[in-house]
Amino acid sequence: MQNGYSGKFLQVDLTAGVCSDFTIEEERLKKFIGGSSLAASLYLERFDLQADPLSPENPLMLINGPMVGSGFPGSSRFAMAAKSPQTGIWGESSCGGNFGPELKRAGFDGVIITGKSPQPVILSITNNEASLLPATDLWGKDTYETTDILKAPDKSIKVLAIGPAGENRVMFSAIANDKGHYIGRTGLGAVMGAKNLKAITARGNQAPGKADEVKYKETFKTAVAEIKDSAFAESLHLMGSDAAMDLGTMTGDVPFKNWSAGEDAEISSKLSGPSLSEHYLVKAHACSNCPVACKRVTAVKDGPYQSDEGPGPEYETCGTFGTLIMNSDLAAVPSAQVRPLPYPWNSMKKGSSAPKRRTA
Repeated sequence: MQNGYSGKFLQVDLTAGVCSDFTIEEERLKKFIGGSSLAASLYLERFDLQADPLSPENPLMLINGPMVGSGFPGSSRFAMAAKSPQTGIWGESSCGGNFGPELKRAGFDGVIITGKSPQPVILSITNNEASLLPATDLWGKDTYETTDILKAPDKSIKVLAIGPAGENRVMFSAIANDKGHYIGRTGLGAVMGAKNLKAITARGNQAPGKADEVKYKETFKTAVAEIKDSAFAESLHLMGSDAAMDLGTMTGDVPFKNWSAGEDAEISSKLSGPSLSEHYLVKAHACSNCPVACKRVTAVKDGPYQSDEGPGPEYETCGTFGTLIMNSDLAAVPSAQVRPLPYPWNSMKKGSSAPKRRTA
């Protein structure tokens, strides 16, 4: 199938130490349109649904969609999926950043990983080629150090890595994407750790083609113009996803006191997007080819919750480390977000466990 898809997927058997290419029929690609939908289709048809989530038989899938790598606004996201160790049922997590487009430029629409390596390894993907490299020296290192080491030869390399949480199969462990984006939902970091897979790297220089270059450019210009005129996009750019805090409070969508209280306008205003931007925002950050730049880079420069510059909290984190436990000190939220990131784990799950401890 030309354009949209590179036409090639990567199969990795970690037990055997073998990487091979395979294709997926065009009818299935059109029906499920990539991402988690395609991953679920393959999982239901090709794998043992009764397999333990942390067993070698549970596949870990990384799947792009047809728009990924096209340069179209908002098209950077990819899906990772597996049977979740957290729930014992289907698990998926969506991630932005730059890894998805880089994988497409490296010549692959997706990766399916099975088995378990006898020793820690890295899956290295570069321009239609894939190989497994030893990673014993990286095992035990956090994701920040691991990413820096793997990007040292070439800053253009994109990295997915786990830290000690994934290595030790923490059920809500996450996968770090170049230190600024996270595959946080459903414990997929534990699945990666159970396979002794420390990291996946991608590097490519193949530009995906367009079926109609003229039409694409016209649609691209229209999309960018509409985004620039959008009040919603502007609020995301100025305040990130935490722009939803005030509106969510008014509509009853924000969790107060472990969902036992209806609202608290005073607390929500202290934790809102305007407050975060005013006090702790260093700069905005964008995923690949996104004009919105909703990602926050924050720092707490003084006080008991001082934290270095790093990925700032999303709305959900301001909820779980803020309103959910009735904490109105916004400075504590970026600190609670940034400090565990090198390990890393899902901040929503971690934050949600706090009120349970308080009410136990």
